[in-house]
Amino acid sequence: MSKAAENTYLIEDWTDYDKSSLYDLSTKYYSERACDSFLNQADTIVLRNVVTSAYVHAHILAKFLAANISRIPANKKLRVLEFGSGSGLFARHFLLAAAELNYLDRLEFLVSDISDLFLIQMKERGVFEGFIEGKHYQLVNLNLLDLDSAKTVTGEHINLNDLDLVVSNYVLNALPMIPVRLATDGSFEKLQVKITGPELPKEVDLVSNLNFFSSLKIEERWVNYDIESVSDIEKKYFEIFKKHLNTLAPAMAGRFSYNALEAMDKIHSKLSEFGMFYLADIPSWGPNAFKFYSFYTNALANLISENLVIDFASSLEMKVLKQKDQNLFRILFYKSENAFEPLKTSFNKDLVFSNKVNLFKKITDLLKNIDEAVLLDVYKTLLDKLLALDNKSVTSLVFQGDYYYLAGDSKTALDFYQKAQAIDFCNHHPDLDSKIKMIFI
Repeated sequence: MSKAAENTYLIEDWTDYDKSSLYDLSTKYYSERACDSFLNQADTIVLRNVVTSAYVHAHILAKFLAANISRIPANKKLRVLEFGSGSGLFARHFLLAAAELNYLDRLEFLVSDISDLFLIQMKERGVFEGFIEGKHYQLVNLNLLDLDSAKTVTGEHINLNDLDLVVSNYVLNALPMIPVRLATDGSFEKLQVKITGPELPKEVDLVSNLNFFSSLKIEERWVNYDIESVSDIEKKYFEIFKKHLNTLAPAMAGRFSYNALEAMDKIHSKLSEFGMFYLADIPSWGPNAFKFYSFYTNALANLISENLVIDFASSLEMKVLKQKDQNLFRILFYKSENAFEPLKTSFNKDLVFSNKVNLFKKITDLLKNIDEAVLLDVYKTLLDKLLALDNKSVTSLVFQGDYYYLAGDSKTALDFYQKAQAIDFCNHHPDLDSKIKMIFI
């Protein structure tokens, strides 16, 4: 690294995008900040995490598994693996939903992350309070591209075969990807980046300076992409990517997410007879159509082309159910044709015909804007609809507390606020302290 200009450092000269230091820095940020990556001060991350960690979202996926239970031998554990469990909230809510759907005692939920620190913090913060480790859930250190190396936090190997459901919420986007386009002469070109910034990464505390990535200047250029000299994984998936590239507009680059495809391939080999893989990630359409990546504080997220992963799943003879909106795209891949009707019914009911996750978000947005007692009846109507979707999360407890505070019942409001604070593991509601203090004033 060298000084490129006054107050500007050359952090990295021209490098293939998928090999750039952005990945190492992003991994370092997550590894050091762990569960605190989802604290409310990092609003851009929290907003996405809240969508996928909401109880209503976990309950929908728990119902997908319930749709297949009658087809799974009664003496078999229901094995669920979550890729990159992050804050642990989705896992907690899935366990709560499994209890509500009466199959908790058959469930083995594998809570995974590449960092032991994430897993240890989840447990220390009480995220899994009320559930039994080794019975209802396991904490698993996992490399997405090497599922056979999975081990518990105590170092014991764990077998990931015969999985009934694998869940990936905003995780595959962290894997290296290379944008590739077709040149006018029929050859292929890849994206390279040059990175400069006001500080050298080695002099920056990525945990406290959450704006480091946004301070970087990233230049781009296109160079020849020689398929004969690339990695074996790129060669393995290039033909299916090339077919996808041919469906795009002339000169438009495709996102060659070869590592995501490799992860999917490995997942497919681990699924049970009626196994499913659920993928939720950043939508790559609309305002994101011509983007390759985004920053969320000091975390890098690649955009994944939905059609590429769908085409790949089809090549594995997996069936597909899909839904997308402005918040994220959701794809459910499954192996067995016999599982189609119950899954289709559940998927369409909760995500297509009436998207309960988006409805949850719309209701909470409306409730946040009601702060006058004269609108108490409106608040109660909305609150009842919210509780029909979610009566277990921190968010639902806070809004119940707000209702009673607005109604003048401070004692009941305090009870709800304190219950919410006890399970606000990721500080999604930092205003709880002030709400509680206001009652005592």
